[in-house]
Amino acid sequence: MTQEKRINETFSNRLDEKGERAFDLGNVKLYSVGEVFNFALWHEGRHQDVIIGIKQALGVEDLWRVRNKIENN
Repeated sequence: MTQEKRINETFSNRLDEKGERAFDLGNVKLYSVGEVFNFALWHEGRHQDVIIGIKQALGVEDLWRVRNKIENN
């Protein structure tokens, strides 16, 4: 089963559901499943931004190409 299917089956119609306690980020508290998903997507996007920035700084032209192994020079 794909990750997308598992997420759909588990969380369909539950985005407004509240947890037993808030997910505490210090100055921000997340109360619902939807709020946590939204934060997780934003957070992972920030990682992607950093990776793209590093690739651009290194002069990589195809930002989406993934190497299968690290080449030793």
